[in-house]
Amino acid sequence: MTFAAFLETDDEARIWEAVGHYRERYQRVGKFENEIIPGIKDVLAHCVESGYFLSLATSKLESYSRDILAHFGLSEYFDAVHGSAPDGTNADKADLIRHILASEPIEAANAVMIGDRLHDVAGARANGVPAIGVLWGFGDRAELEKAGALAVVERPSDLASAIEGVLAAEPILPS
Repeated sequence: MTFAAFLETDDEARIWEAVGHYRERYQRVGKFENEIIPGIKDVLAHCVESGYFLSLATSKLESYSRDILAHFGLSEYFDAVHGSAPDGTNADKADLIRHILASEPIEAANAVMIGDRLHDVAGARANGVPAIGVLWGFGDRAELEKAGALAVVERPSDLASAIEGVLAAEPILPS
């Protein structure tokens, strides 16, 4: 857990107190301090037009994620939204992806996880889902490649062709 590392403690009460403070501020204003990456709406529209089933898979609280998508006009692009629960359920990306595969009409062999951190790639690989790393988030190329991303893209305009390329490749086995 990030707060345990940041606070340099394993005191569960202190960690959950910090989580509570974070969530209180994030609920009020933090979730609206994001910015849409230029070109993302075009990629999402392309994916919808191509007939892809789009599911958001985030470690953020699911309720916050729905609010963020609505606030920025992105809800219309997603068939499903999945995130963590307040008690921490599905905060681990591998658990979350496993949950999505069990809950939605998605097969691992026909899916692609797109993410900016090693946790996204590792969670996908744990479930036999290929992953594409993106460089407009928090991770870097070395992190994403080391985690096993099949492709790493620098710009949203490159994402559609990367998705098509990964979907055309042989399925991967869970690690």
